[in-house]
Formats: sequence, C-alpha cells, structure tokens
Amino acid sequence: MKKGSLVIVVFFMSMYLLQGQSTNVDCASAFEIVDPSNYCSGDTEFSSEDVGSSGLTVPACWGDVYNDLWFTFVARSVSINISVDGTFQEDNLEDVKIVLLKGDDCGNITETGACIEDGRGAHLNQIFFDGLSIGERYYIVVDSRRNAGDGVFKICTQGYNSPVVPGKDCGTAAILCNKEPFVVQYVEGEGLDGSEADDACLLVGENNSSWFKFRCAVAGSLTFEISPTLKFDDYDFALYELTNGLENCEKTLLRCVASDGGEDSSTGQVTSCGATTGLDLTSVDLEEDSNCEIGEDGFAQFINMEVGKSYVLIINNFSDSDSGFNIEFGGTGEFEGPQADFQVAIDECGSGLIIEDESFDNVSNITDYEWDFGQGATPEEGTGPGPFNISYDEYGSKSITLKITTELGCQVYVTKDVDLIACGYLDSLTLELDSIGHIGCGGAADGYLAVSPSAACEPFEYNIDGGPFQPTAIFENLTLGDHTIGIRSIGGACMKDTTFTIIEGADFTVDAGEDIVLTDPLEVVDLSAITDAMGDVTVTWSPEDLGLSCSDGSTNCLNPSIRLPIDLFEITYTVTVTDANGCSASDEINISVDLCSSSSLGISIDSIRSVTCSGLSTGYIAVSGTDGVPDYEYNINDEGYTSNPVFEDLPSGSYFIVVRDAFNCEFGTVVDITEVPDFNIDAGDDISLSFPGNPATPLVTTDAVGINEIIWEPSEFVICADGSTNCLNPTITVTETTDFNVTITDENGCVKSDMITIFVPDVCTSSDLAVQIDSIRDDYCNGALGSYVSVSGLGGFPDYQYNIDNGSFSDDSIFENLAPGDYVIGIQDRFNCVQNLTLTINSIPGFIANAGDDVTINGSEPFDTLSGSHNGIGNVTVSWSPPNGIMCPDGTLNCLSPQINPEITTTYTMTVFDELGCSAIDEVRVIVVENTDIYMPNIFSPNDDGVNDYFSILSDPTIVESIEKLVIFDRWGNMVYSGSNLLPNDETGGWDGSVNGVLAEQGVYTWFAEIRYISRPDGDPVTVSGDLTLLR
Repeated sequence: MKKGSLVIVVFFMSMYLLQGQSTNVDCASAFEIVDPSNYCSGDTEFSSEDVGSSGLTVPACWGDVYNDLWFTFVARSVSINISVDGTFQEDNLEDVKIVLLKGDDCGNITETGACIEDGRGAHLNQIFFDGLSIGERYYIVVDSRRNAGDGVFKICTQGYNSPVVPGKDCGTAAILCNKEPFVVQYVEGEGLDGSEADDACLLVGENNSSWFKFRCAVAGSLTFEISPTLKFDDYDFALYELTNGLENCEKTLLRCVASDGGEDSSTGQVTSCGATTGLDLTSVDLEEDSNCEIGEDGFAQFINMEVGKSYVLIINNFSDSDSGFNIEFGGTGEFEGPQADFQVAIDECGSGLIIEDESFDNVSNITDYEWDFGQGATPEEGTGPGPFNISYDEYGSKSITLKITTELGCQVYVTKDVDLIACGYLDSLTLELDSIGHIGCGGAADGYLAVSPSAACEPFEYNIDGGPFQPTAIFENLTLGDHTIGIRSIGGACMKDTTFTIIEGADFTVDAGEDIVLTDPLEVVDLSAITDAMGDVTVTWSPEDLGLSCSDGSTNCLNPSIRLPIDLFEITYTVTVTDANGCSASDEINISVDLCSSSSLGISIDSIRSVTCSGLSTGYIAVSGTDGVPDYEYNINDEGYTSNPVFEDLPSGSYFIVVRDAFNCEFGTVVDITEVPDFNIDAGDDISLSFPGNPATPLVTTDAVGINEIIWEPSEFVICADGSTNCLNPTITVTETTDFNVTITDENGCVKSDMITIFVPDVCTSSDLAVQIDSIRDDYCNGALGSYVSVSGLGGFPDYQYNIDNGSFSDDSIFENLAPGDYVIGIQDRFNCVQNLTLTINSIPGFIANAGDDVTINGSEPFDTLSGSHNGIGNVTVSWSPPNGIMCPDGTLNCLSPQINPEITTTYTMTVFDELGCSAIDEVRVIVVENTDIYMPNIFSPNDDGVNDYFSILSDPTIVESIEKLVIFDRWGNMVYSGSNLLPNDETGGWDGSVNGVLAEQGVYTWFAEIRYISRPDGDPVTVSGDLTLLR
C-alpha cells in the first residue's frame, strides 16, 4: 500500500455559525458521503460563507486556508473524480480549490497528492485520484483561493475502477470488458493517425480523442451517456462496427453525434443540445452534425448489438481543453469479458480470512491477478490466483479487491466486504470433554473433569464454577452435580462458559449384549447379559411384561428368553444390576424385526406412455406392487407416498419409482419416459406477386407423420383443390401484403406452425384513380329544393366504392340533402387504392318579396292602394295579414295591390310562396293621420291691444263638437293654464297670458288639447298638441 509522507496537524476551534452556513467546518464535523461511487449534493446545499479556517495545515498546492468545508468517505473503488461547482447563484463559491487527504482519524492525516488551486477565477473545479486504498478513510477539503471568494456550491463524487488507459488510435484502443461506468481524467492529442474518423460527422476529425473497443456477449440494445467533467466542454463521438473482428480496424460507421455542446457564447450557459451526448432509447436520428439545430438534442438512436460482433467507439473533445469525461452504459446487451470473483471464508478462530479465486474467462486467458487485502492485512497485497490466508491487526469491516487482466487487455475489478467480529469465533468454539471421573456410589468428592478447546485460536485460560483462572483445563476433587467451566482469552476479552455434570455411579458395569435383528417375528431369542459386580446382585429388566421370561419364570436373570408380541416389531430392553451396597449399573439392548431382508417385494410396470410432443408433459406411468404384503403405496422421485399407482403429466426423463408394502418394505426401479420423434414444418419462401390479386401457391413441406389437421390463418383468402382450407399447398389470393400462418397437428396431437408472407406490389403509387362529378345541385332556399352530388370513378381498378368526409366506403355514389359547405368525396378501388376530391355545395337563396314603401294616409280620405312585388318564377301565392282594413278587388287577400283603409296605423305582412314551397316575406307600415280640422296660433300677445290677446282653438263647428280640455305648461313643466268644456271659436274663452293674476313671462310654452269630433265613430276625443310663443 502506498502511504503519504506529509503529516497534517489539525487544530479545532469553535466558531459562531451564521444562519445558512454549513456545519462541516473541520475534520471532526466532516460531512459523511456514504456512497462515493455516485454522489451529488444539492445545487446550493453547502455554503462556506464566513465559516473561517479550520486550522488545516496549508496543503502543498494551496496558498492559504480561508473558509474551508470538510467531507469524508470510505473508499469503495481505486479511483475517484471530485468536482465542485459554484455556478448556481450570485453568492457562489469562486476560485475553487480542492485537496484530498487520507487518515484513520483527525489526528493522523496525510496528503494523497491530489490537490488543485484554481487561479482563473472559475466557479468550478475538479480533481482526480487513481490510487485509493479500498476500505480506508479519506477527507475532501473545499475552499476558495481568495478570502472573499467563499459562497455556496455543489459537490459531486464518482468512484470507479478504471479500465486501461484509452488509446488515441483504433489500433491501441482500450478493451472494455463490461458496462461499468468509468472516468477518463485527461485527454490530449489525436494519436498517430488523425484521419481515422474522417468518414464520420466530427467536422475537423480528431482533436483530443479516446478510443475503446468491445465485443458483444449478450445480444441486445446499447445506450450510453458521455458527460464532460467540465460542463462547458463540447464532446462528440462516433460508433463503428469492426467488420473483421476486434483485432482489425476495418470498420463501418453506425452512429455519429457532433451537435454543438459546451457553452453558448450569447447566454453564458450550456447550449440547448446540452452538455451530455450519447445514445438513448427515444432518439430516432442516426447522426447529428455540427451546430445545434432544431430537433437535435445531442443524442442518437441506440444500436442493437449482435453476439460475436465487435465495435469501436471514438470519443473526441472538440473544446480547447484537456479535461476528461465520464461514461455510463445502458441497454440490455452485454460486453464480452472475464468474470472476476472469489470466495471469502473466516478462519475457525475468526481473526483471519481464507480467500480462494473463482475468476474465469471464456474468451482468453487471465494473465495477471492483483489483490488488495485492505488496511492492516498481512500481507496487504498479493498476486496470482491464491489461495491466501490473511490475518489482520484488528477486528472490524474489511474490504478485499481483486483486479484481473486478460490476454486481450481486459481489466476487471471485484470488491467484497467481510466483518471480522472480535470474539466471533466463540459461536463455533466448543469445549470438548477429554475425560470425566464420576463419584463412586456413596463415595467422597473425588470427581474430575479434563477438557480442551475445539480450536487453538489463541492462548486460553480456564476456571470452574467462577473460581480463579488457570492455564490448564483439568479440575479434580469435584462434587456431585453441575460444574461450569469458563474459557477466556488471555486478558479476558473473549469468554465462554460450558456446563458439565458429575454423577454418582457404581464401580461396576453391566453389558446387555449386542442389538438383535430378527427376520422372523415369532422367533425366541436368548439374551446373555454380563456384569463384573461382586457378591450378591439383583437383576431387573424393563419393560418386564413384554415377552421376557427367565427359566424360573421370573424376569430377574441375566439371560432371559424373549419372544416379541405379534404386533410389536421393535423394542428396547433395559437391564439393571444392583449390588449389595445398593449401587446400580444399567445397559440397553434393542431387538427389532426386519421382515424386508427376506421379502420378495417387487414392482410391476403396467403401462408407459412416451411424451407425445417435444417439450410437453404428456408422459404416463402405471405400476403395481408384487410379492409383498398389501396394501401398497408408491413414491416417484421422492415426492411422497401415495396409494395411487398412476403418475401422469410427466415430461421426458428418468423417474425413480418406489413401492412400499404394509411391513414398510421398499423396492424401487428406474423408468424412462422418452419423446416421440419431433417433426418440422417449413412454409416455404415468402412470395412476391407481380400484380395484386394474382394467385399464389405456397410450397409447404413437413416430415410430420399422420397429419390430423392443417389450419391456415387468415383463412378467407385460402382455397384448396377440394374447396376446403385443409391442405398444404392451397391457392391464396390477396390484394394487399398479408402474413399467413400454417399450423399442422399430427396424429400424436403435436402442433407446429410456420409463417409465410405474400408481398403485394403497391399499385396505388402510380394509379390514375380519380373521382368524377356526374352532376351536382346546390342547396336552394335552405333545403326547399334538396342538394345532391352524383359521382363516378375513373381509372384505377374497378369496382369502385365511395365515401364522404372519411365515412365508411359503400357502393352508393349519390349523396343527397347536403347542407351548404365543403365536402371530401373519396373513392376506393378493388386494390384499396384511395383518392379524394373536395367540392362545395353552395347556398342559393330564394326569391325576394317587396310589400312596397310605407304609406301615410288621412283617416278621412277615401281608400288607398298598396303596391307589392316579387321576383319569384312560376306560379306564386300571395297573402296579406292582418285582414283588417285591407282587401283585394276580388274580395280576397291574395293580390299584390290591395286597397287599404285602416282606422289606425297598421303594419301589413305580405307572404309569397313559389311553386317549390320557398317563401318570401316583407312588411309595409300604413300610418293613419287624424285630420283635426282645427287652427291653433303659434304666437299670441296678451297686451290688451285687442289683437291676439287670448290663446284659443278655432275650428269648423260642423266638425268639432267641443274642446273638452286645454292645458298649457311652461318650459320647466309647470302648468300655467287649464280649461275644460270650451267652445270652439270662442276668442275670449282661452288663456289670457296670466298665471294666478300675474302676467306670465315671455317665452315658449307647450299645450295639449282633447278635441271631441262630431263624426268620429267611436266617440273618443282626439288629443292634439303643439308649441306656443308668448310675446308682450
């Protein structure tokens, strides 16, 4: 492991944090990045504004420490890219500088060498480090080059295991062996051959190029996204297929994108095509050339990789920058490459690991193994496939990383974590009993125990029943009962207890003899127990009432005879010997009956049916038990016993069938279920017709035996020679391209299908099909005479069908009662060619009726005559309403010039109907003016000169009967005079020009009068009015 040499001393100081400041202001409060492999904070999540210095010793590449924020992570990969972006708002971080530190704790930190201080006034910066020790802790410190440059920012990390360094030419391209994401930190130059991508859309060829090759192992889609590490960089790419394999650079261009990314100089932001580029599942274009044009987004359509085919990808930085990029792959396809893997086991003492390689490569050989066993490991690193026994200087989480390299140049990593738990070995450690001494019957405390650990993991010490610990595990002079022996590591960190029991025992033994297996349940057996007990002893057997008998008829001898009860097939007897001191010793003997050892049990295969069709489960086996003791049970492939001897719905294969009888005797045999031969069907080559409707005859072939059924779908275009559709080579007639599926069912019920396509040429492209208008009639008088259009077809391929406004096609070529407007008439011929014609149905208004000008008549004058007219054609009908005061010369209301004499003003309506039912209407107003036959002066001068001193009404006394009322108002609406029942022509009977005896002012006045006429038939007075000027 590489270790830094510069020790950085960190001082801690408390500070007052303003609202909005970040709190990760020093090593102890560093923000934990849990997953550094793919982390991004919020755009403005962190702010270094006025946080002050943490006291960090100034890193080698920094000028000073001003307002630094701290982040920490545990390495999960060997490489990491760290970017800090302060471009999101005004109070952002400026002149970004970053340093990467390493250390177990805040008191022991060293520089890694990854350090940058930006002097360009930029708001974003990044560092890359390729040399992380997996499992070790690192710190990221972010600051500004200037004290006043503090502010908000976003931080991102991307951890990965880098492939080999990419080549700058196709021939030196890095081999990609899987789709894991990675970062290329720096790009510079075009390699030895800068013209290799001249056939692509990269405009100026290669600037700063990186080349990668890969071969497809699993067919499927491929997508990827390329993101510049500096977001204003403009990255382009081209993807080729390597037509002669991975080792040859003959290539065919598949995709290319060079649409402008990077910075829009007019806005200072990333262009509308975005900073990222690649292949995705939604784009439809295969190429985007330079400049970001309408409809372009920086992405092209995904490719579908094919197994065994090789591809090469060139990624080019068009910008004048050496900053790199990261790439992430997607899609369902997979790259060909080795599989890095290993097994890890914890040793029996729990303090070390046993590591065994399980990597493989189906394509080439693995040439190199590089192992990193993590911090504190012995050894820390390794080469070769192993196996390895690794110990660690302390317990905890351990990370082991393997990197393998193949002959093709593939580099693949795998990392696994293991927890080494202090004292964890105690779960599996046991104290094994080496020897035990029980206390003699009635004896003193002379028991003893001797034990040993199951694994000598470390020096142990032992105690018993909570006593002092000792280096040996032998304990003497123990009393009767349970005793707990403790085992612990030196120092007592790990401890475990185990309990053993000291019992009281006789100083003699008894042996009941070897277990006995009978083949005849009625057989009598003589037992022969022996004992080394001295003196008189008492012997007892239990159970004593199940077939056991001594020669004296008791059960108290060492050698009784035994005959098992009829229904008992196994029993265990216990013999106990008791000496004169009352001490006892016991032993057991098992006696069982094995009826199966001499059994002739067998199995009969009564019926077998093979699988009728490949891949189906139609097999069948029927068996029966023989020569055993019924009833029988049956078991197939250890799936459990059943009384049913028939096994159905079986796929092909071997089956182990066991029969069991009433005595539990078993017999098994293997039965094979085979498949009947499969058959094939080939619908033949697709057929291309020269003209729609020409007959086609597929040439279907099959090796099926005993064809039961043939089905064509769709069937409506299919006809066999016998008129059915159940043949292999029917005649098919179609007018458009159609897929046909033919399905065969053989005599075993097996079904196979194949498809054939009959391609029909598109005769519509050059068709002269057209719609012809035979006749058309516009809409007259809002439907009084219905509109219609009659069409027919020209050209194309009769017969024709028609529709209107995209409706259903039919044989009807006449469309009636159409409202005024535009219509689309469609025609379709027998080959489904379609043409349309747009036409217009106009609105033709009806005729016009004119009742004449309004008329004013004097109510006392004789009849007047109206003058109606119209421009209708043909026979028309005229009528007038209302009927009051109007009549034609013939006594009807059906003429154009009726006579009128209404008593009051009346509006007459003339209605004219033509012979088609269309109508026209007009009105005429007849104004009746009453002849008042009165005279009213408009000026009078009430000045007592005898002339015009009164305002009165003058009239013909033969016409006017009386003036019932005369009222005069001034200009403000005040009534100045009111008179009633005045006589006409009475010059002194009117207004004298005064108001309440006071002379009225000069001016204009308004008068109203109600006149009663002698000749008025209704007798009602007539109101007249006018203006009057008073002068003095």
